[in-house]
This record gives sequence, structure tokens and C-alpha cells, in this order.
Amino acid sequence: MIKTMWMAAAGILAAAPAFAGAKGTFAYKGVSFTAVDAVACESKPEMGDGTAVRVMLASKALDAAAVEATLDFRQAVQAQRGDGTYVDLEFGNDGHWAGASYHLGGSANCGWCGDSAAGAKSQVRVEGGRLKGTLRVRPADYSDHEGPVVDLTLDLPILRQTGGTPLGADGGPAGKALVACRQSVLKKDAAGARTACFAADDPRLEIVANSSEDGFWMAGFYDRESLKIPTLKITGGRTKGDWAEVLVEGKDESGQQRKGSVFLRRGPAGWRYHHDNLEYVF
Repeated sequence: MIKTMWMAAAGILAAAPAFAGAKGTFAYKGVSFTAVDAVACESKPEMGDGTAVRVMLASKALDAAAVEATLDFRQAVQAQRGDGTYVDLEFGNDGHWAGASYHLGGSANCGWCGDSAAGAKSQVRVEGGRLKGTLRVRPADYSDHEGPVVDLTLDLPILRQTGGTPLGADGGPAGKALVACRQSVLKKDAAGARTACFAADDPRLEIVANSSEDGFWMAGFYDRESLKIPTLKITGGRTKGDWAEVLVEGKDESGQQRKGSVFLRRGPAGWRYHHDNLEYVF
């Protein structure tokens, strides 16, 4: 009887699924963030060239399938996380911890912080297309003996952009929609811009519904850089489902070279601007 019970218990333990996902805490200056879920994806590193693995922690469950269906994993995760606190971690392709970006509230924030001494404490590795392991770091582990307390366990598939359809050098229909939007913006044609630049469900339309013309241009386009800079050239792109990434380069008002991507989404009225990501070229 005892043997039978032991064998049954052993069978239950053997059948228990291995942990997959993200769990643990990230704390700094008395403020703690509890990870409930996360998405890991191939990304450009914050410093230098090449590729890295970005882990975007969330305090609630994420719809990973919805993220994977897009062409911009980082923006898709941020849309699900909302405008509250967040923690993003960067790992090298060998699994070493390179640094973090986080907003915990108050003064517990950092746009980018990295410390090689703390990074050496990582027990995370890249294996079989997954990022797996533990990251346990204490203030004493940092070079200046000050930094976040990290206690995380990760086992995440690394998302990579695959399956996209290349666009022509002019960006195809998505590129034409971007050009039409930009023309209305540069001409200060408010009526044309409302039609060419905004999807029907774009929340900006509510913000500018009762605005003056000056208010329309300020509130409607305040962080949509690719629609406002004087010169912009389309160099190609790709589509994936109802998403398009149009590659662009140009110069801003100060003559500074810019380069990056404009993301559009296809709806009943066709392709419409969704967001952009432009970097300075030095």
C-alpha cells in the first residue's frame, strides 16, 4: 500500500510541467515590480551594433500570439502593458545580462543602466531558441554597490521576425499611403490629414475632435516624427498580415540625418499610419 502510494505520488511529480514564462521581482529604492509574464525577442542592442535579446516584463498576462503577429514586438508589448510601470532587460546572444531600462515610479527609473560586474551574476543562457535561467543580483554585486535587487526566473521563446513579404523600393501601397499623409501634413491641409493620416479607431481623433487648427497639428502629430520632417525617402519595407513596416531615411528641421521605420496598419479605408521609430544617424 505504501509502495503504491509512493509510486502514484512520483507519477504526479513526473507529470508536472516544467515552468515556462517569467516570474520574480525587480526592486529599487524601495519600489518593487513583480513579473507575471514576459516576452523575449531579438532586438538591436542599446549600445553598439549587432543583435541582442530583449525581455519585456509585465505585471499582468500578455497575449503573446497577438504580439507575434505584428512587425514591432516592442510596441505591441508596450500597448498591452499600458502607460504604467515597466521593466525591460537586455541579454547578449550568449545569455549574459547587459543592462535594463525601467520605470518603477518616483526616482526609481532608468532609461538605460548597465553594469558588467552585476551582469556576471547572470545564470541565464540561450538554448534551443529560448532564453532560460535565473538572474539574481544584489546591490553589493554592482561596481558602485548600488543598483536594483533582481530575483527572476526566465524560460521564454525568443521571438524573431519571420514570414514577412518584401515591399518594393517605393514601399508599395503602404508607402503610397505614407506619402499621401505626409503631403497633407506638409501642406498644412487639416481636412486631408484627418482622412489620410488617421485610422477610424485612432484615439488621437478624439483628442483633436474639438481642437483649433493649431491644436490639431500640435496634439495630432506631437510625436509622429516621420510625418513632419521636411525630407523623407522610402527605401523599402515588408508586410505581415495587416501590418506594414516602411523603411525610411531623411533629414529633420535641423539637418540631422534620421533613419528608421514607419509602421502602418491596414483597415477598411486602406493603410494608415500607426507609429514610427526613427533614430539619429551620426
